[in-house]
Amino acid sequence: MTGKSLPVAFMVAVALVTWDETAKRGHVPPYPQRYVSVGLVYGLLAILATVAAPAAAVLGWGFILALAYQNAGDTGAASDVADTQTSAPVTAGAAGVVII
Repeated sequence: MTGKSLPVAFMVAVALVTWDETAKRGHVPPYPQRYVSVGLVYGLLAILATVAAPAAAVLGWGFILALAYQNAGDTGAASDVADTQTSAPVTAGAAGVVII
């Protein structure tokens, strides 16, 4: 199970990062730093796999589950923040002080 599990987890992580960034930024590819960070994390897990392969595979898939869970609850819409704010009338006071 663990022999091919870590490379598959790496490919799934790259796909999730691409999907997440593309959805948030409006069909624009992710920044290269996101791919570098995924590569570094899974590269370190590959080094760990030489000593403890099952632990590295569990950590790799744990990162996938965390990323998927984070992406599932995040719509990336800026309108969510705007809907929660209320607007109040703004008037100018003495000496340019803004009164809300």
